[in-house]
Amino acid sequence: MTAEGDPEPADAAAAVDELALGDPDLAPDSDARLAELAQLWELAEALGFVDVEDTGAVAGEVADEWADGDDDTVLLVWRQALTEMSAWSMLTDAERAAEIDLDLRPAGSTLLPLFAARRDGLPLARVSGMIRQMAVNDLSAGRADEAWEDWVAVHGDPARVLYARLADLGAVDIDEVDVVRLRPLGLYALWTELSDDLEIPLLPPPEEMPAEDLLAVGTTGTDDDLRDEWQGWRAVRDADTAARALADAAREAGPDERLIATSLLRELGADAVWRELLDEPALRPYAKQALADLHGPAPEFEQDDEDLAWLLLDLYCAVDEEDLPDDLAGNLAEAVRPGEESVFDTMWRLDHPHRHTVLTLIGRHHPDADIAKAARKASFKAPNS
Repeated sequence: MTAEGDPEPADAAAAVDELALGDPDLAPDSDARLAELAQLWELAEALGFVDVEDTGAVAGEVADEWADGDDDTVLLVWRQALTEMSAWSMLTDAERAAEIDLDLRPAGSTLLPLFAARRDGLPLARVSGMIRQMAVNDLSAGRADEAWEDWVAVHGDPARVLYARLADLGAVDIDEVDVVRLRPLGLYALWTELSDDLEIPLLPPPEEMPAEDLLAVGTTGTDDDLRDEWQGWRAVRDADTAARALADAAREAGPDERLIATSLLRELGADAVWRELLDEPALRPYAKQALADLHGPAPEFEQDDEDLAWLLLDLYCAVDEEDLPDDLAGNLAEAVRPGEESVFDTMWRLDHPHRHTVLTLIGRHHPDADIAKAARKASFKAPNS
């Protein structure tokens, strides 16, 4: 070892060849290959895989624990590796390059928004933008562009470099369109770290999970999350038990959960349960739709103005004015056609918490001026709750 605690140059060069670090054809620059060795050396030393003793280094005890340890030990070491790499990987590069302008220390903090994104992941370009913003935060606009471009030209985009290393570690995947996602092991590690400071409950096993938790997955997770949990939850219940649990949850649910519960109920058939829900004003419109699908059109399943008004309120109450769907105007035109404006008079009278919001939305965005005016007029009568 050198006086600075690094492998002697000859040993470092031998290690680069022995470990086949980098591609000598693609990266003939030996310094670039030695930079990757520096990353591995820092990680090995931080984890206790190697111990530096005076002028030499020997294998550390953790190397044996990693190879032969039980699951808990191995997971603990891997979690520490993820923490260490996300914390100092880019800093090690900056120190080797004697970079003093860019602050690359916070680069690893981009794992947190990636954790929030879960299965959807984030475009690598967006992650790069986050890192750039943090790295140049203390620089003037002109110097910020110059410093960033100089670094990328020589060392590559920090996001691509960092996340390639995390992919090698097994923490993330980067797909063919450069979207980066945490792998299950990465999700587990971050959840474990965050749950020490924040309350992030795990779902109970499917056989113990109440229907309310299942609906919560639908409102906070992705469609794939809901589908996975639904399949496991449904597999340990007969159709009638599952249907009654969903119906009970739907009775107490808000609009978002109600839409999810009734959608899942329709997959079960559940004729008897749907007939019971005909007596529930908030669920009657969904029950009529489901029973019409099961038995065909019948007068008893026809939607009246109150049913249609309630469906409109449930359907559009979650629309965000700051992020409107592209097809909103077309959908509203289909939902309320000329001559059907009387539904607004029913809507404002219903005991629905979002009647004012939805009538205001329709009044702003319905493409028919007369229908929009009628919705705005009704919104003035609806309590703003």
